[in-house]
Amino acid sequence: MAISGEANTGKRKTADLLFLAGVVMVLQGYFVRRLGFYSDDWWILGTLTNARAQGLGAILSAAFRIDGFVVRPVQGLEFSLLYWLFGNNPLGYHVANFLTLIAGVLLFYLALVRLKLPRILVVALPLVYAMLPHYSTARFWLSSFCANISILFLFLHLYAGLRCVCAAENAGRWKWWLAISGLSVVACALAYEVAVPLFLVNFCILYRVQRKRSPLHSNSASWPGNVLLLCTGLLFAASIAYKFLLSERTGGIAGSYLMHVARILRAVLANDFWVYGAKQPVILWKIVRDYYNPRILLTGAALFAAIVYYLFNVGADAVKKSDWLKLIGAGIVVYVGGYAAFLVTSNFQVSAAGISNRITVAAAIGVAICFVGAAGLLCSFVKPKTLRSTVFSLVLAAVACSGYIINCTISNFFAQSYAQQLAVLDKIYAIAPGLGKNSTILLDGQCPYVGPAPVFDCHWDLSGALTMHYNADVKADVRTRRMTYNASGISTYVYTIPSRLYPYSPQLLVYNAEKNKLYSLPDFKSATQYFSLVAPKLEPCANVLEGEGIRIF
Repeated sequence: MAISGEANTGKRKTADLLFLAGVVMVLQGYFVRRLGFYSDDWWILGTLTNARAQGLGAILSAAFRIDGFVVRPVQGLEFSLLYWLFGNNPLGYHVANFLTLIAGVLLFYLALVRLKLPRILVVALPLVYAMLPHYSTARFWLSSFCANISILFLFLHLYAGLRCVCAAENAGRWKWWLAISGLSVVACALAYEVAVPLFLVNFCILYRVQRKRSPLHSNSASWPGNVLLLCTGLLFAASIAYKFLLSERTGGIAGSYLMHVARILRAVLANDFWVYGAKQPVILWKIVRDYYNPRILLTGAALFAAIVYYLFNVGADAVKKSDWLKLIGAGIVVYVGGYAAFLVTSNFQVSAAGISNRITVAAAIGVAICFVGAAGLLCSFVKPKTLRSTVFSLVLAAVACSGYIINCTISNFFAQSYAQQLAVLDKIYAIAPGLGKNSTILLDGQCPYVGPAPVFDCHWDLSGALTMHYNADVKADVRTRRMTYNASGISTYVYTIPSRLYPYSPQLLVYNAEKNKLYSLPDFKSATQYFSLVAPKLEPCANVLEGEGIRIF
């Protein structure tokens, strides 16, 4: 692609960084104060609350007794540090994620600057990626924040690697960049695995840059780049081996492998390019009609104008038509790499707005590249060059502001969910100020979801929340449509996890949120009477799928 010297000027680089940071701040600032804890967050925080002491060492020790943190130790470290700093106040956690998102976007920009791409691409690609609604959960849900950390380290690896290759003339500095690059591979892999395959893309980029700078491998200037590529390759292989050896989620693919791949392709293409692509105007109309919020729409309009103005001043004339095609091709490669981790596991679920859309955080980089490339290609057919930059700016601003409106709308459901969680918990605490030994509470009469956002939908979230309050292990679960009961006790099901059986006893309690009453289920007869005569109907929460919740789009 054509090289733009403008992107390397300090003044314009500062302006671009401030612009990108400002856009992310406008988006995250809308909802950061209203978010709370959800699903796995409660279970993990309940475990940390019951640590033998509340010093950082004891908290870390408790965290790494959680099985999932062995595979994702960076996530365990993240949770421990945030809990040590902020305790039960969710605002600090969400501000930390806010800063992580900004840092990732800015590192994306800085890496593109190092690649000497035209300034319009250097600005547009991080902008679109920052605003995409495809991975909205990673903005709201503490347990998915590790996905943003992995993306941050993915971009840091590329940026540090490019600095390492270009620092050959400085005998000492390249070693620091090499160390940062290597640590980024490890940190990314140990945070969240979906971004790991994209290190192959980074490797290819670094290899190409290295060959252009030092085609003769015997040249001393090629030494930093060669060491970098070797370290990246070895650390990448080690990370893959670590994940395969310790993860319980690999394998388990039933039936034809080709059918598994086809199922993934159908699901992700429909979600990423149809629902959040061609169908976006329909979604926006539904938001205006069903979830009207003047603050979101007015801010979105102001943001649209600001983005159009900024991108127009950057200009799109430096990119040729053939380069837009190359960009789309690169986006497809990154997109496939973003989902490559799911080719070796049956544990796959995609959702437009539910918590399972966190898996899209890496593939969304490819989506952003494809969207920008497609917009540029279409605008290249605009004959008057004076209109080309205007049309391109309008299209990209529309994509970005559409993401703003959708993300903010989804966030309202998460805010409502947290408010409902606190209300339910307060009622339980009031009606049961103390729980007897071996008590179990089943929550009934509360819809497990507000739109795509979980309220309480399984045993681990409610039990974790109650454990935090009572400072003791508390068994709890939630009545959903998949709950059954028989002479042996009450069975609950969630996801594909085997059922949990709660035998009848005087300590088996049902809290009916609709009636604000506790009922004891000591035997099968009392359970039959409760579920036949007292239990509320579940129709408002019918056809709810875990990980997706109630569909809003």
